[in-house]
Amino acid sequence: MSDIYSRVARALALENVGYPFRLTAPGRRSAVLVLLAGDNPEVLITKRSSRLESHKSQYAFPGGVMEPDELAQSDFEATALREFIEELGPEVPPQVEWLGRLPELTTPSGFEIMPTVARLEMTPDRVAFRPSGDEVESFFWVSLERLREPGVYRKEWVESGSVRYPTDVFQIGEHRVWGATGAMLKNLLDRLDLVKYP
Repeated sequence: MSDIYSRVARALALENVGYPFRLTAPGRRSAVLVLLAGDNPEVLITKRSSRLESHKSQYAFPGGVMEPDELAQSDFEATALREFIEELGPEVPPQVEWLGRLPELTTPSGFEIMPTVARLEMTPDRVAFRPSGDEVESFFWVSLERLREPGVYRKEWVESGSVRYPTDVFQIGEHRVWGATGAMLKNLLDRLDLVKYP
């Protein structure tokens, strides 16, 4: 494992690095795949289809609700990988190295999400995707370095009924990544800040 991915794995193993702005509550058990690739790690982000029932046209990590057998075995990685393949239809089944998990978080829409983190064992340009139009409108890769550039990250306030709460927002060109996905990205970057080379 290269130094950067070893650092990611150590960052994921840290305890007590949570989501300062997120509430916890029970919900439908789900998993997402935070997929990293390349020597200068890039992370894969999708734009959800406008045809979906929840979180239409929002940016997200590939993922979805757990199947009963996956839930019985708490196999979050199986859920994340299955959903990734269903959503993006890679021509060749991806070979991944599992690095760890980010803390679980819940959404106001009633999902309890386990973010699983993996390294793709090839560079992003070598992966041919055929996105499912029913689930994914588009996708892009962004480097972790780009997420740290001045002006990309900011905290915003969101109102939901009578409740006003902060949310993590990453403005990556035309892509506004926020909500649960923004919180996961911020948590990953915060963890990496706590783990130095080697």
